[in-house]
Amino acid sequence: PVTEDHPYYFGEGLYMSMKVLPFANQGIGVAQKFVLRLANNTSKPMKVNLQKKPFNKVLKIPAEITLKPLERKEVKVSYAYPKHYSYDRYIWLDIKVNGKKVKPMKVRFFGDKNVLHMK
Repeated sequence: PVTEDHPYYFGEGLYMSMKVLPFANQGIGVAQKFVLRLANNTSKPMKVNLQKKPFNKVLKIPAEITLKPLERKEVKVSYAYPKHYSYDRYIWLDIKVNGKKVKPMKVRFFGDKNVLHMK
C-alpha cells in the first residue's frame, strides 16, 4: 500500500514521505540535500503546486510536480544556510492538487542552538 513508504496524507489523493522538511544547521554555504517522495493514489492525473510562504530563494524544491494516476515520484530538495541563525526558523509550503488547496507542509531550519559542538 502507498502508506508504507508515503505515510503522510495531504489531501486529494496526495501522499508524501515526510510531514515536515527538516534542515539541520551544517554551516554557512553547506547544502543539505535529500529526496522527498510523492504518490498519487488516485486514478486521475495530478498536478501538485508548491508555493513557499514566505518566499525563500535558498530552499530548492520544484514549484510544480506532475504525477500520472497511481504514480510515485521522487524530487530532490536542498537548502544551504546563507548565514548563522541562533534560533530555529520556519516557512510553509502551500500545496495545491489540481488547483485545490490541501494541507500545507512545514519547513524547519534549525538554528545554532541545535548544533552539537565537539572539542
